Amino acid sequence: LLGAMEAELEEDLVDTESTMMHPHHEPLVQDCTDLFARTVKHSCNASFEVDVKSASLQVASGLVVHLVAKVSGPHGAKVQRLACRFEPRGAGRASEGLEEEELLPEEEKGMFATVSLTVGLCEADAEENVESEAKRALEFLEYRGTGENSFFKGYKDDLSGVPKWTGALSSKVELPDAYSLVSAFPRCFPDQGAGVVQDQGQCGSCWAFASASALMANLCVAGNGNFTLSRYGSRAEISVQRIMSCNREKQGCEGGNFVGADSAFTEHRMAQAALLPYQCDMGDSLDHFELASEACTESPWGGGDKTCLKKLANPRWNYGGRTLLEGADSMARAISEGNALYMKFEVYYCFLWYAGGVYERTMPNRTGGHAVVGLGYGVHESKPYWLLQNSWGPTWGENGYARYLRGSNVGEIEDYAFVFHGWPEGSPANFG
Repeated sequence: LLGAMEAELEEDLVDTESTMMHPHHEPLVQDCTDLFARTVKHSCNASFEVDVKSASLQVASGLVVHLVAKVSGPHGAKVQRLACRFEPRGAGRASEGLEEEELLPEEEKGMFATVSLTVGLCEADAEENVESEAKRALEFLEYRGTGENSFFKGYKDDLSGVPKWTGALSSKVELPDAYSLVSAFPRCFPDQGAGVVQDQGQCGSCWAFASASALMANLCVAGNGNFTLSRYGSRAEISVQRIMSCNREKQGCEGGNFVGADSAFTEHRMAQAALLPYQCDMGDSLDHFELASEACTESPWGGGDKTCLKKLANPRWNYGGRTLLEGADSMARAISEGNALYMKFEVYYCFLWYAGGVYERTMPNRTGGHAVVGLGYGVHESKPYWLLQNSWGPTWGENGYARYLRGSNVGEIEDYAFVFHGWPEGSPANFG
């Protein structure tokens, strides 16, 4: 039985040590929280609420589900690490004292389930014993979301049918040592790039922001600012709300990937953010989006009846599809040819509070995937880096940007990336 379960999981695992899981849409995560609730009920005669922030899976002689969660009860709310073990049933071990309807799917298949944490079970809402980094990360994620789902078990990108980027330059042509779209096309990145930084709030919509900002940059660069800049020099932006509300896959605040953005662009084209502003916050970005919108818990993610109307699309903006880039060299070449990239990586705790310099992974713990815009590359103090535009507001990092270690595939950032091709009216068509 266990071998069959492992075989089912094998293709989704990054390795046999640990793979991340979606905290809200993975059955094993739900089974773990149900096991915790059942154990608390039987052992403590109590009931706690569990808000899972991150989850991972290990497969060895059994299944081990690791959760970082906020546990709330009569005494307050505390951050806890939970571990649920589903193991082959040993001799003499049984699910004694349980009603049939209380059994978990794993137990019905003959496995033995246990849950553990680092404080007393009945004190989970009153005592806390987790590392300070985990607590700090959870506090950060209360106000800032991630949302690139392709790093989760069962959510891997399907790259079949996605054409590969070929580019204009031969691979034999030597790359410049450094290149930045922000510097090369300053009109398209006003205020030295700070003028185009946006804020997703705590909604898991990084995938939509990265897609919108990457395509908008490419529209602007392709037309040298025509039909993309106001007479005051500010850059128009593509409506993230339209992407979230109008994609065929219904991706939104629970995360997404390049597929949702591509379907929205292809089927509904692009509208300006000024016409269809972002709805998944309750406040200005300078207030850090301190409250999440209740309208953004399911599709259409705060959108209304008119969000997807054809007449709201900007007729001067054209979309030419997406192409795939594999490896750091191809990514750098694409950027040097004037393309902004949709890039993504696994988020380690230390990235959340990045404040400057070249980011290098310094902690082992991960908390989901994140999508950003690749706008350049270079070297700082002998460390090669990618220049990335984030969607956590201008107060994060270096005015909303990060310099991220290049050439070491930190967080799998160099596995692959995408170009969303676009051009404004009057400019040469670009279908990748």
